[in-house]
Amino acid sequence: MHFLSSALKSFSRRDALRLGAVGGLGFTLADILRMEAQAGQLRDPVAKAKSVIFLWLQGGVSHHDTLDPKPDAPSDIRGPYDPIRTNTGEYISELMPEFAKTMDKWAVIRSVTHDEGAHERGCMYMVEGRKPTPAASGSRASGHPHLGSIISQELGMRAGMPPYV
Repeated sequence: MHFLSSALKSFSRRDALRLGAVGGLGFTLADILRMEAQAGQLRDPVAKAKSVIFLWLQGGVSHHDTLDPKPDAPSDIRGPYDPIRTNTGEYISELMPEFAKTMDKWAVIRSVTHDEGAHERGCMYMVEGRKPTPAASGSRASGHPHLGSIISQELGMRAGMPPYV
């Protein structure tokens, strides 16, 4: 009974309205509590990362030759090197066996894309987080700060070290 009385003390009018609204949709309190419990179990674990190393290799080695070998793609699309499995089960290039052993410590994001036709404009889009204006052409800077600069401004120095270089 003590549990019920303390639960009711934290129950607001907004909670009552919310329950009344979902009740009209055919949900019971038991349904709602069960869904909340399931949602709590499905949540991602709390992030542990305190820092991010963002490697922007504009003009660097191809992603097909390093972190995204596309092992199931046709031979004219995938890289020339054989894929190897990492310790997390993903594939990377055979050129990176030591990296493959520590893949559980890294997050490789392979889904970032843009719809820019020009490579240089696409690069600006990726590092600035905003679509270049029609006036931006070639590799000319748009005047907007890189995402790292924005984060630096917001978070400030950490233990005397700049948060973005």
